[in-house]
Amino acid sequence: MINYKFTTIRIVFIAIYTALIYSLQVALSFLPNVELVTFLFLIGALFMPLWAILTVAICFNVLEFVTYGFGDWVVFYMIIWPIFVLLINLVFKKAILKHWWIGVIIMTVFGFAFGTLNTGVWMMFYGVSGAMAYWIAGFSFDLIHGVANMLIGVALIIPVMKVMKSYIPKIFVNKTNIKIETKGLEDGKPTTSTSTRTSTTSTKQQEI
Repeated sequence: MINYKFTTIRIVFIAIYTALIYSLQVALSFLPNVELVTFLFLIGALFMPLWAILTVAICFNVLEFVTYGFGDWVVFYMIIWPIFVLLINLVFKKAILKHWWIGVIIMTVFGFAFGTLNTGVWMMFYGVSGAMAYWIAGFSFDLIHGVANMLIGVALIIPVMKVMKSYIPKIFVNKTNIKIETKGLEDGKPTTSTSTRTSTTSTKQQEI
C-alpha cells in the first residue's frame, strides 16, 4: 500500500534524488551523449511511486531550464522524461524487476532512438527539412548515446537495484515484495539467484 503523504523524509529524498540527477548531468556534460540521467530515471521509476518520480522529472526539467535557458531540447525534455518514467513504471516495471537485462535493453534502444524521438520537436521549431538535417547531423551522437547507456546499465543496474530495494520501501510504501533475478554474477559462474525482501509495517508506523 502506497502512502501519498508528503512527509519530511520524502520531500528530502525527492530533492536529493533530483539534485543527484542534475549534478551528474552537469558533471558529465563535457562528454558527448554520455549521461546517467536515463539510468537514474529508470531506477527511480522502478522503485519510487509514480507521483514521486514524476515530481523528480518535473523538478529536473525546471533546473535545466533555469540553468541553460529556453531551447528546443528543453521542450523535448519536458515531454520525454515524464513519458519515459510513466512507461517504465506502468508497463515495464515487472519485467525489469524479474529480468534486469530488459532494463539494459530499454536504455540502449532509448539512447539509439533519442534523436529520432526528438524530430517531432525539431519539426515544430525548424520545419521538416530542418528536423531532418538535425537528425542526420546527430546520428553519430545517438550511436554513442546507445552504447554508453548499454555500458552504464550493465555496470550499475544490479548493484543499484539491490540498494534501492533495501531502502526505498522504508520511505514510500507500507508493503513491498520485490524480486530481482541475477544470472552469472558470482565469480563469473553461470549461477542463478533470486533476492527477495518483504517489508510490512502499520500505517501509523509509516507516517513519519
